[in-house]
Amino acid sequence: MKKIHSSLFLIFLIQFCTAQKLSEITISNNGALSSYSFSADQGLIIHLTADGNIQEWGTALEPGRMGYSPGKLQAFMGKPEYYPATTDVSIKGKIKSLGTCEIMYFNSFENEWLKGKVKSIGNLALEYYMQFENEALKGKLKRAGILNLQYYSNFDNQSLIGKLKSVDNTVLSYYTSFDDKVIQGKLKSIGNLNYTWYNSFERKEYQGLLKSGLNNQFINGINFILKNY
Repeated sequence: MKKIHSSLFLIFLIQFCTAQKLSEITISNNGALSSYSFSADQGLIIHLTADGNIQEWGTALEPGRMGYSPGKLQAFMGKPEYYPATTDVSIKGKIKSLGTCEIMYFNSFENEWLKGKVKSIGNLALEYYMQFENEALKGKLKRAGILNLQYYSNFDNQSLIGKLKSVDNTVLSYYTSFDDKVIQGKLKSIGNLNYTWYNSFERKEYQGLLKSGLNNQFINGINFILKNY
């Protein structure tokens, strides 16, 4: 009986450790969301746009390797499988699986607004803001599993509109249109961690580059990556 319990626990542990999850968020130099990254088993990482389309996939490039930068991927050795031409027009030709990770999409018979967007990565369900919501939000990823994602709306400062506002309890802020013109819209803080940038009064070759703050921050279980170029 002990052996049975131990085996069940081991199976549970393996499933837990390899469960799909939102693991990284990459933000561009101008403050715009570059990608959401989801990790799966076999070291697989899938990059998704804010509106639910696959950008790329691969495995993490280890620090110290040639060409390394946070968030950069190398080729995934697992074989990709695609939906055949005989499937629904909104999903044919899209990635069906990567290694052991299955990917599902919203099709034409479910919701016209959502068709073609990634519906799930393995056992992780994704939800989106619908067409009747604020213009700056609709179509964007709203929930990844149990994580809630919010964005700045059309009612916020013009430099913030559409930018990622929070991931559950982690709040992101940005420099507004009232700040120096070179840093408007750029990331100001993630949680209690702050970022400063070289402004228009400083050396020309530095203007708009990151002055203080780390490009790579692990906060509340998610790795936030800032592109400083």
